[in-house]
Amino acid sequence: MINSQVLANAVAVVTGAVYIVCRVLAAVAPNLVFAVGQSWFHTINLSSMRAAAPMALGVFLLGLVSSVAVVWLVAYATAELYNRWAK
Repeated sequence: MINSQVLANAVAVVTGAVYIVCRVLAAVAPNLVFAVGQSWFHTINLSSMRAAAPMALGVFLLGLVSSVAVVWLVAYATAELYNRWAK
């Protein structure tokens, strides 16, 4: 059995760390981040979606909190379903 809360906490912390690292990387090497993102979408041209200004602190914090919260809920729900179906 999986401890749902422990898994959700771990996945949320990793998500938060990745979010922060991605933001720092975007500030230091925006062309690299854009090139990687473009490579993930293959034939879609993302040029028109490139940010014209740096991300505001409030937007960064909203993205961090909301992504961590959503991932925590998804990980918790996944572990709960796994535990129920594994019986």
